[in-house]
Amino acid sequence: MALAPVAAALFIGLAPARITERMYSMFDLNDPTNRDRVAMMRAGVRMIGDHRSRASTGAVGSVYEQYRDPSAVEPVKVHLHTCRLQITASGARRRWSCGCGSSDHRD
Repeated sequence: MALAPVAAALFIGLAPARITERMYSMFDLNDPTNRDRVAMMRAGVRMIGDHRSRASTGAVGSVYEQYRDPSAVEPVKVHLHTCRLQITASGARRRWSCGCGSSDHRD
């Protein structure tokens, strides 16, 4: 366990440039994809705070525009990037049917 930070540093130091660039890009808020993810999370949190937005898990896209963050890159979203956020925003905390596990709905 104590060697984990050393192993991580070695991996980053020895990894090809393409891999390290990708790792650093995950935290780059200038990247439009990352900005959109943050905007989706903000919209989801607003949906959760507004109990009237309780769309079904598949219909979050129908109310997304009302809650869309000004920093959002994409104008329309049908999924809030994470299943947990999608389900909570839809008010369907007990329904786990938003596509979790499929290739285009990663958590």
